[in-house]
Amino acid sequence: MSNKPLRAFALVLVPLAFSCSGTREGGDASDAVPDPEPVDSSSFAAIERDIRLRDPDRWMTVMLTDSIVTDGPRRIYFEKEPVTRALLAHGGGVGYDAAPMAYPDGTVFVAERYSRDGVLEDFEVMRLRSGDAPEFLLFDAEGEPLDTFHQPNDPPEGPPPGNVPESCLGCHLGTNYFDPMMSFPSEPEERRIEIDARHRNAPIALRFLEGFHRGENLFGSYGTFLLSSYFADARDATLPAADRGHYDALRARFPEILIFDPDCAATPEAESLLGRSLHRPELTGERKENLEANFDEAWADYVADPADEEALIWTGRRLGYLSRYREAAQVFSRGIELHPESFRLYRHRGHRHISLRRFEQAEADLARAAQLAEDVPDEIEPDGAPNAFGIPTSSNKSSIHYHLGLARYLLRDFEGAEAAYRDCMTFAPTDDMRVATAYWLHMTLQRLGHADAAADVIAPITADMEILENTAYHALILFYKGEISESEVLEGIDPETVQYPTRAYGLGNHRLWNGDVDGAREIFQRIVDGDVWAAFGYIAAETELRELNS
Repeated sequence: MSNKPLRAFALVLVPLAFSCSGTREGGDASDAVPDPEPVDSSSFAAIERDIRLRDPDRWMTVMLTDSIVTDGPRRIYFEKEPVTRALLAHGGGVGYDAAPMAYPDGTVFVAERYSRDGVLEDFEVMRLRSGDAPEFLLFDAEGEPLDTFHQPNDPPEGPPPGNVPESCLGCHLGTNYFDPMMSFPSEPEERRIEIDARHRNAPIALRFLEGFHRGENLFGSYGTFLLSSYFADARDATLPAADRGHYDALRARFPEILIFDPDCAATPEAESLLGRSLHRPELTGERKENLEANFDEAWADYVADPADEEALIWTGRRLGYLSRYREAAQVFSRGIELHPESFRLYRHRGHRHISLRRFEQAEADLARAAQLAEDVPDEIEPDGAPNAFGIPTSSNKSSIHYHLGLARYLLRDFEGAEAAYRDCMTFAPTDDMRVATAYWLHMTLQRLGHADAAADVIAPITADMEILENTAYHALILFYKGEISESEVLEGIDPETVQYPTRAYGLGNHRLWNGDVDGAREIFQRIVDGDVWAAFGYIAAETELRELNS
């Protein structure tokens, strides 16, 4: 394109209407759109009025605070619907194999350009035209039309007439040295765009390698701005209701990217066996920061290769640590579709089914995991939430049989639970795992009426064993052996931690099998009146109360 003076182009928009499925009413994203209506371009105020620029339901706004091409802060506006349609119509592929992406004709982008000291200098408006270069309209700070303005790479004597299309098109169409993909998160620093991370998720940017796949139409960074913003809003359960249609459609198109359920904060993760709605606990402070940082690391690996078994496992596990159990189960399910012989994916999904009170599904998954792992050498299972010593205490096979025993115990299949716990004991690699298994096996045998066998199971457990994390189970076994009192089991225990329902359930069970039904009921009720609902002791207390109250 030559450097001839800029003409006054007519700005036009494409009206789009999305249904709940994310497509235009009466058709899909590939349908032809109506001919756009002309918009008054005599001043920026007229354009702003006609396109309803400040409407947050229609436009997304991002602030570029610094970069080599902006020469100062720049606020960019882009319409959500055309960008959503472009993403829905994207040809697929990842990284260098990704297809080009094109926005619908008439897509509009607006930018407010500021000086380094924050003074508004001018407005830019760009619209895509079918079969031609984008149109530019320029306005000064008062909104009056311009035919040129300063660019960072202008000669010392000032900007040449009509330089904007030439300079901007080079970046937008990928024909000059500047590449938006290289601006974040890659080096060098002098080419980096400074932007709020909510709008610029590094794994998403690298997933598309957007600078290499703009084809013959505009791509820029807007598609990844939109996906990154929706990702962040859904993760924090702050997605505006007006964006749900776009999000739902894009989540169906890119399920490996938009993995969060935006209704998590409003809808319960699960329902207790007693009919109580169970919501995710609110995370705060350093714990929240650490868990989210760990998730971000797993997420980056996952987006880089959404089919990688290890990345799928850790993304699901990290979601679980954030108490996002439904989404964790969904990630594991996606992994099982890709890796149907993965005993680890079945093991972790089975665990999350227990958290969600899906005991039959948990038992099926964990039995399948045990079958798949039968001829595989056992290995230590890495901890996602390490103990204070940083030493893992379980193996793959011991974890499978441990959770299988629990699923059967909660289903009241005590014979099946006994078999699973005895298998677990053969694989238990540490005293911690042996203590935890002995505790649940002891209670299982008591429920079967095998008191002598139950005593034999805990006989080898001694007070001088060095237990790294399963101190609750260790204390309960010592109580069962008569070496410590009931009050000592709960001494100094915070009711808002997982230790409380774990220890209290063991005490309630002891009362139950010794005939003190009312005392047991009182302890179980105290447990379920609390909020540590993912603890195994809490879940087990629900099963007891459901039976006692039936």
